[in-house]
Amino acid sequence: MAVVTGAVAVVAVVTVLVTSRSDGFPVGSVGPVAVYLDAMGEGTMDAELYGVLALEDGCLVVWADRSEQPAVPVLDGSEVAWSGDALIYRGQRIDIGTEVLLGGGFLGPDTPAVVRIPDGCSGEYARFLASSLRT
Repeated sequence: MAVVTGAVAVVAVVTVLVTSRSDGFPVGSVGPVAVYLDAMGEGTMDAELYGVLALEDGCLVVWADRSEQPAVPVLDGSEVAWSGDALIYRGQRIDIGTEVLLGGGFLGPDTPAVVRIPDGCSGEYARFLASSLRT
């Protein structure tokens, strides 16, 4: 009986580790999308980024006209999900190849702890903290 109990306990621990992380971010729910957990201080950012959503090496990016490299949109983690091959933003499906307009501002070289950047986005991409997204 003790062996069965031990096996059940191991399964329960593994399940918890797969579905939750210590930093508060859900595991795998946003796929290739860079997200932030909550507002990052006072003040507003009023820059805009217009371009086309694309996937680059497992990273959701926006290619702007005449840019030499894409930017990584960093979206509010409570408002996004990833569904197979599309971004879900505030309940709206946004497919790869869709033109988008982001409101917000570019992040500096130091990434705040409340931001989760997927491994595929770890290159030299600029990071755009988006407070809004429109198609």
